[in-house]
Amino acid sequence: MLLAAFWGPTFLLIKIGVEAVSPLALTTVRCGSAALFLLGYCLLTQRSLSAVFPSGKHLLFMAIFGNVVPFLCCAIGETMVQSSTAGIIEGSVPLIVALFTALFTPHRRLSKNEILGIAIGFLGILTIFAPDIMQTSGHTEERFLGKMFLVVMAVSFAASFVYSKEKLDNVPHIAAVTVQLILSGLILFLMTFFIEGRAAFHGFTFKVSAVALSLGIFGTAIPWCIYFHLIKKGSAAQVSLAVYLLPVVAVFLGWVFLDETLRWNLWLGVALILFSLILASGMLAKRRKTDHDNPLLRN
Repeated sequence: MLLAAFWGPTFLLIKIGVEAVSPLALTTVRCGSAALFLLGYCLLTQRSLSAVFPSGKHLLFMAIFGNVVPFLCCAIGETMVQSSTAGIIEGSVPLIVALFTALFTPHRRLSKNEILGIAIGFLGILTIFAPDIMQTSGHTEERFLGKMFLVVMAVSFAASFVYSKEKLDNVPHIAAVTVQLILSGLILFLMTFFIEGRAAFHGFTFKVSAVALSLGIFGTAIPWCIYFHLIKKGSAAQVSLAVYLLPVVAVFLGWVFLDETLRWNLWLGVALILFSLILASGMLAKRRKTDHDNPLLRN
C-alpha cells in the first residue's frame, strides 16, 4: 500500500508539471533532486558508493533505460494524453517483464497462466489504443503518439528490470540506485543545456518546483528504496499489490484533481490489464488451492 501511495501520484504530478515547463526540464529536475536526496541519505548512513563502481557500465545502461528514457517518454506522453492513461499503461510493465524474462533468460519458462495473462494484458493495451486506430484526425493522431511514448516508457522500464536482475542482483541496491540517478541527472542536464538552454528552467515557479522536487524525492528516490527493501525481504506480494493498485490510484487522482474522464476503452483496458496481472501472478491458482485446502469449504 505504501509503495502504491508513492508511485500512484507521479502521473498526476507529471501532468501538472508539463503544463508549465518542458518534459525535458521537468525530468532533469526530477532525477537531479532524487540523486541529491539519495546522495545525502548515503552520506548520513555512511554508505559507500565505491562498491558499485566496478558495475559502472551496467549502471549506465540502467541510467539510460531505467530513468532517462522512461521518465522522459512519460513526461512527453502526458503532454498529449491524460495522466490516468499513463498510469494504466504503466500497469502493464510486469507483463512485459515476464515476456522479456522468457525471451532473454533461457532458464526461465512461462507457465500457461503467464502466457494467457500476457496475451490478455496486451489485448488490454490494444483496447486503450482502439479509438485512435479506428479514427483518423489530428487530435486522435496526437493521442496515438502520446500513447506510443507511454508504451516505450513501459518497455524501457521492463527491459531495465530484467537487466538489473541479471547484472546487478548482487550489488548494494541503495548505492546502485544513487549512482544510477546521478548518471541520469548528468545526462539529462547536458541534454537540457544543449537542446533547450538555460531558458528551460525559467518556468520553474514555486508551484512547479514543488511538483518537480516531489517527483524526485517522493516519486523516485523513496519508492525505489522501499521497493528494494521489500524485494530484499522477499515481500513480492506487497510489490505486486502496489502494481495492481497503481492504475487505480492514477485513475482516481486524475478524476479528482484534473477532472479527467474515462472513455469505455480505458475502463475496459484497465480491467483487462488488472485481470491479466492477477492471472499471470498465479493469484487465482493460489486462491483455488487455498479454498481446496480449507476444510470449511469442503462439502
